[in-house]
Amino acid sequence: MKLDTVGARAKLESRNAPYWVRLASGQHLGYRKGTSGGAWMVKWRDPANGRRYQTGLGDFAGTPQAQHYDAAKKAAEQWLLHITKGGTPQVLTVADACTRYADKVERERGVKSAADIRRRIGQFVAEQPIARIELDKLNPQHVRQWREWLQDLPTMYGTQRSDSSLNRDMTFLRAALNLAFAEHCVMSDAAWRSTLKPVGGADKARTAYLDADQRRALVDAAQADLQPFLKVLCAIPLRPGAVAALTVKDYDKRLNVLTIPQDKAHAGRKIQLPPGTATLFESAAKGRLAGALLFHRGDGAPWIKDNYKHPFAKAATAAGLTATAYTLRHSTITDLVSGGVDTLTVARIAGTSVLMIDRHYGHLTGVAAAAALDKLASM
Repeated sequence: MKLDTVGARAKLESRNAPYWVRLASGQHLGYRKGTSGGAWMVKWRDPANGRRYQTGLGDFAGTPQAQHYDAAKKAAEQWLLHITKGGTPQVLTVADACTRYADKVERERGVKSAADIRRRIGQFVAEQPIARIELDKLNPQHVRQWREWLQDLPTMYGTQRSDSSLNRDMTFLRAALNLAFAEHCVMSDAAWRSTLKPVGGADKARTAYLDADQRRALVDAAQADLQPFLKVLCAIPLRPGAVAALTVKDYDKRLNVLTIPQDKAHAGRKIQLPPGTATLFESAAKGRLAGALLFHRGDGAPWIKDNYKHPFAKAATAAGLTATAYTLRHSTITDLVSGGVDTLTVARIAGTSVLMIDRHYGHLTGVAAAAALDKLASM
C-alpha cells in the first residue's frame, strides 16, 4: 500500500475504512479516502496492555497536496512521541472539547473570561444533543441543526436573536472545536468549518454613525436612570464597561480630571474634561461616598451589558435609530478625528492604540487635513 504520492492516493477507492501504512512496530499511518478529499489518522498498540488506539490528524487542507503525506507522517510521529512521554489518548465529546477550551482560557486569561464561556456552554450546549456527540463522529448536519436551534432561540428578553448575537454565541463553540482540532483530538474540521461561519455584516449597527442630533434623540428616548450613562458615552469615547465601573473617587472635581483605572486597554489613564462634560460628573458625584458608582441603575445596581442592552434597544427604536452602546463610542471617535484631533490624543482618550485609530479612522484624518489646507488657501 502506497499513500505517499498524490497519484497513489487518487487511485484509491472512496470508503469509510482507512488505508494503512506501517510506520514502526505497532504504529500505522492511515488515510480515509472520501468523495471529495480525505483525512489522515494514526493508530498504535500499547505494548503495556496490548490495547489499540486511534486518533485523527486532520486533512491538511492548508498544505499543498504533494506535501500531505509528509505533513501527516510528521504529525503522527509527534503524536506518538507525546504518547510515549505519558500522554493519554482520549475520545472527546463536544462537551469535553468545550470544557477543555474553558479550562485553557482560565489558565491563560483568568477566571472572569472563562466564566462567560462556561455560562454560554451551560446555556447553549450542555443540555443539547450535540454535547454528547464524539468529535470523530461529528458531522456538518449535527452542527447545522445546533446552529438553527440557537438562531431560533429567543433572547433573555423574549426577542428574536439578531445576527450579531448569533455570531457572539457561536464563537466559543467554534473556538473549542478549533482547539480540539489543533491538538489532534479530531481528524478534520470539516464538520464546522463552514457551518459555524459568522454571519457577514452583522455588526453594522456597532459601526454606524450617529450625529449630535441623533444622539440627543437617543438620550431623550431612554428611561431616566439610563440617561446619565448615555450622556457620558455621547461625550467621551469610552467603552460602556469602563463608564459602568467608574466611582466617585475617579473624578477629581478640583481639576476636572477623570481617571479611568482599568478597562479593556489594561492600563489606567487620565482625561481632562471640558466644563460641559464635567457637570455630568459633578452631578453624579454630589453627596456620595468615594467608593460609590457614579452611574448606575435606579435600584443602585451597576450597568452591565445584560441590563443596559434591552433598555438601550428600546430607546434606539423609539428614536428611530439602529445602534448599540458601542455606536456611541464609534461616533465620538469619528467626531474627534474628523475635527482634526491627532490620532495619538484620540487613542489615549479612547484607551486604544494609534494603530487601531489609523486602521479604522485614518481616512478621516485626510479629510480634516484637506479642510485645514483649504482654510490656509483662502487666507
